[in-house]
Amino acid sequence: MRAAQLGMVVLVAGMLTVACRQPSTPSALVLRWSAIPDRAAESVRAQHLPLMDLVCQAAAVECQWADAATYPEVVDKLGDGSVDVAFLGAVGFARAHARHGAVPMVMRDIDTRFTSVVVVRAGDSLRSLRDLQGRSFTFGDRGSTSGHVMARHFLNAEGINPEKFFSRVAFSGAHDKTLAAVAAGEADAGVVSAPIGYEALASDGPYQGRLRMLWESPVYTDYVWTARRELPAELRQRLIDAFLDLDNATVGSRVALARAGAGGFLPAYPGDFRLVTGVLERAGAL
Repeated sequence: MRAAQLGMVVLVAGMLTVACRQPSTPSALVLRWSAIPDRAAESVRAQHLPLMDLVCQAAAVECQWADAATYPEVVDKLGDGSVDVAFLGAVGFARAHARHGAVPMVMRDIDTRFTSVVVVRAGDSLRSLRDLQGRSFTFGDRGSTSGHVMARHFLNAEGINPEKFFSRVAFSGAHDKTLAAVAAGEADAGVVSAPIGYEALASDGPYQGRLRMLWESPVYTDYVWTARRELPAELRQRLIDAFLDLDNATVGSRVALARAGAGGFLPAYPGDFRLVTGVLERAGAL
């Protein structure tokens, strides 16, 4: 009997030791956020970090930011799980969805009617797209929705084949680099995201009086906050709800929305990107 009691004490002690080694609750989940590098890294962080902090606080989850060097890198990281949430253009989303099953969460209110703009130097005599024939032109990144893919799509619709129409076609790699290239005379014209263009040419913008807009594209759907496929649905919905709840009621929300260039957020669905997906499919670039 004493041996049995001793054995029971040893068993219980062993169980308690194991229990003490196990956390009473699962270890804290850290979500990794990123975004396409459509501008310099410090500008990308300034745009998105206030928003990430508010959303993650409301969703009760810890988050960390990860810079990305290229557009394809963000898509690949959503696929291999090294990034959980990312801000993608429509082209990046279409590829992440087709290749990795990435899930759209929310888009800004401005993203449902997005445009691209062609900018030229303020003192140039150019008055229309046709006046650009034989001039040099720069797109942004090859994977950019507003800075290349949809801009090229709408130029084609105007009967303009860039490689034949312009004297030289370049790819700057980012919207801010496109603006700088045109202002410096390295290109006669370039195409950028309309919000970035309007901000740069505003009365207090860095290119006011130096650049002007020559043309604006028809509308299309662009940027979207996207989750990797494996992110639990319950957690994804908490993030979505936190985005949708943002308004201008507090200083923090006002700052985050202003930095994001948004008045608010809307739910996003794969069908919202049908136009861009079709453009990529026809080009064999999905």
